[in-house]
Amino acid sequence: MLVLECAPAAYINYACNEAEKRANIKIIHVSSVGRFGRMWLSGTESEIVTAKNAAIQALESLEGKE
Repeated sequence: MLVLECAPAAYINYACNEAEKRANIKIIHVSSVGRFGRMWLSGTESEIVTAKNAAIQALESLEGKE
């Protein structure tokens, strides 16, 4: 299981989308309300690592965020 949090909250939708594109995972819950966005994913360990890397890479590639 992976729980990932980011700010601003809306960015979690983009991260979750990228994770789902790259890995065979199940999205348990996505919350993009409030200050922080959170997503809960489940899958095999290797798929979760792939999803985590894809989500983090997506967030880091966004322009205008330090």
